[in-house]
Amino acid sequence: MFTKHLFFILFSLAIILIGTPFAFAEVQRVGLLDRVAAIPIRPEWNQFKILVWQYQTSVLKD
Repeated sequence: MFTKHLFFILFSLAIILIGTPFAFAEVQRVGLLDRVAAIPIRPEWNQFKILVWQYQTSVLKD
């Protein structure tokens, strides 16, 4: 049976797990960032949707 006590325990675990990634996040100190020129949109880009996923990115290396 789903009791109030079990609900409290599960809710507490969910809150802890949600906050865990932020506790171990790496903070990178960077200086001023240069502006990047905008790329004009080309008509043929409407034909395909390209999804880009970057793995292990770093502001300092980009």
